[in-house]
Amino acid sequence: MPLKATERDVFEFFSKAGKVRDVRLIMDRNSRRSKGVGYVEFYDVMSVPMAIALSCQLLLGQPVMVKPSEAEKNLVQSNTTSGAAGAAGPYGAVDRKLYVGNLHFNMTESQLREIFEPFGPVELVQLPLDLETGHCKGFGFVQFGHLEHSKAALSLNGKLEIAGRTIKVSSVTDHVGSQDTTAKSADFDDDEGGLALKAQSRALLMQKLDRSGIAS
Repeated sequence: MPLKATERDVFEFFSKAGKVRDVRLIMDRNSRRSKGVGYVEFYDVMSVPMAIALSCQLLLGQPVMVKPSEAEKNLVQSNTTSGAAGAAGPYGAVDRKLYVGNLHFNMTESQLREIFEPFGPVELVQLPLDLETGHCKGFGFVQFGHLEHSKAALSLNGKLEIAGRTIKVSSVTDHVGSQDTTAKSADFDDDEGGLALKAQSRALLMQKLDRSGIAS
């Protein structure tokens, strides 16, 4: 992090991922200045993958590197050792969670779920919304119940076009870089003043999935 960043700056930066509980900056013992490293704690553990997805975003003009803390890594290891890697433990499920980018701004959680359900049961769908517009920010997260279903869904990366946008799919654990939030919704207007991805669009989508063999 930038050495000049205050705890307030860090708090506001990570609030984009979820409700922040605490921020701790590591200070030099002698100069009492920031070392450019710190810890961020969230109220909701599911905010952690969303925070990791902020890696390489700019804070005071400098790209920030975001990684899970050792405590979170140990929790994942504990879940795996106990045989719970495919079941309980919200953060232990991070390996089964996918980042989905370049989404249309009218996309909803239910529509995003429909896209990925052909691969297997979907446990969780998260679609961060813009606080001002109430619309999708252009990216989201999909979590499967089984790791093999999550890996199979990676095949959609760069292969499926929805409302004129080719979606990007990657594992949350591998994802670093900027989110796909720069395009304007006006770029995708249809004759009705904005493609809403309603029943007809969903039906066309499922036809595409059938033709590609994904649904089977």
